[in-house]
Amino acid sequence: MISYLQDRFQGPSAAEILQTDPYIRAGRVIKVNYPDKTQNDLVAVTYDVLVDYQNDGGVTTLTYYKCHVNDIFGGAADFLRFRLRPVKNKLEYDPFDVGSTVLVVGIGGNCRDAVIIGGLPHPKAPLELDDGIVFKSSMNGINIEIDGDGQLSLLVSGKTDDEGINTQIIGSQIQFDKDKNITITNYGKTKIDSLGGIYLGGKRAIEPLVKGATWRANESLLHANLVAQLSVLGTQIAAAATALGLAAAANAVSGTAALPLFGTVVAALAACDAPIVTIVGAIQAYEAQANNQLSGKNFTE
Repeated sequence: MISYLQDRFQGPSAAEILQTDPYIRAGRVIKVNYPDKTQNDLVAVTYDVLVDYQNDGGVTTLTYYKCHVNDIFGGAADFLRFRLRPVKNKLEYDPFDVGSTVLVVGIGGNCRDAVIIGGLPHPKAPLELDDGIVFKSSMNGINIEIDGDGQLSLLVSGKTDDEGINTQIIGSQIQFDKDKNITITNYGKTKIDSLGGIYLGGKRAIEPLVKGATWRANESLLHANLVAQLSVLGTQIAAAATALGLAAAANAVSGTAALPLFGTVVAALAACDAPIVTIVGAIQAYEAQANNQLSGKNFTE
């Protein structure tokens, strides 16, 4: 690992101390260094860290250049990377500077090969309360919480500034409760609840969603009934039309011969009543249960 150290230590044997310092030091990130392929740098981002040293003359500072960040996996396929925020005041310690305060240590005591092994709680970070939360993480507007019951909440509220503030009032959230139910909300407009249902449009979602399978089964039944009864109706009307044609022909020869055929016409037309009644009943039955095709807990605008 290639690194460089700027020596601003005011005291004797500074070079020796820098190469034989076994202690973990606190420092402030002052610069982000991105890999440069033309210089054969390593693949990960490094940081320049300003470290305070206590000596007989007071507190002096050293800059550890190109400090790598501890990777809990350390593999080519498995790794963890995140970006630290540099402080604004790069010359002196300011407890209210909103940049990252980190812990660094030199590999083998050599501070020219320093590694950032963690961070310290920032004075301006949110106060940690006894609220039952056992894990809490916030990274650029993405917030993760796990409570004592194993319930998980993921909130995406938008990019934050260096003080962790964003302009979003409501973000997108996914919650897993202790009963393994899932709730998904999107900017207050969409809500998906494994128990409570789906709401597309938030409070404006008052239109029930259609139960596709139920609707299609009921529609198929109605159509089958209509087709069957219309076929019967068509047969009776065709029979009446045939009888009328024969009656007209017979009437041209002898009115008396046509009388029995008119009776056939009347019977055929009378037979049309039953399928018409059945068709009306099928439509009424469909309408009577139509609301069953609508969801009682899934809604849209």
